[in-house]
Amino acid sequence: MYTNITEENPFSLDLIGLGNILLYAIGKGFHNLDVIKKNPSVYGNLKDRIEEGDFSIFNRRRFMNLQKIYPYIPVTLNDILSHFSRGAEIFYESTDEIIEDVNRCLYSVF
Repeated sequence: MYTNITEENPFSLDLIGLGNILLYAIGKGFHNLDVIKKNPSVYGNLKDRIEEGDFSIFNRRRFMNLQKIYPYIPVTLNDILSHFSRGAEIFYESTDEIIEDVNRCLYSVF
């Protein structure tokens, strides 16, 4: 799991930052629980399909599982974001791992 204790993982804040940048770019902004619940005209029945594991481990209300909002997002790209969700079982240990997964995703699209 990500931790802010620099002795255990000195790059954890970098990893968190990269995850948030990817989430914002892919999701066209951040989506949070309050906005999802208040805007059924935008999100449809998403509030009925939400699971606890769909949210960020850093921000309890920030929605990470963007495939539920944008079903056309490639699975490989959504999987990168899932490493930062409460449902994650595997976490990134370095920025190189994120870059490798992003490159793999890009190669699969083109």
